[in-house]
Amino acid sequence: MSRRTFIGLLAAGEARPEGILDHVEEWHDRYDGPLELHEFLGMTEPEYDRWMRDPKALETILEARRSGRPSAGRGVREARRVGDRIH
Repeated sequence: MSRRTFIGLLAAGEARPEGILDHVEEWHDRYDGPLELHEFLGMTEPEYDRWMRDPKALETILEARRSGRPSAGRGVREARRVGDRIH
């Protein structure tokens, strides 16, 4: 079974940026799988690093994906693959 990542929910308008902390808490407290936190959230490592430095960067990350620009050092195709769903 797959679940939607935070970035996937945010891109679909089904989550708000401040909701990311609930997903981080879920990973720490209840997730028992193989994914690193950035993967669980639906981010590439560079996107996660950027978000850690600047929590307001979520909108910039999404805009880069929507416009087809590389997102924080990775190609858009990789960012979309990581960001949509986890299995």
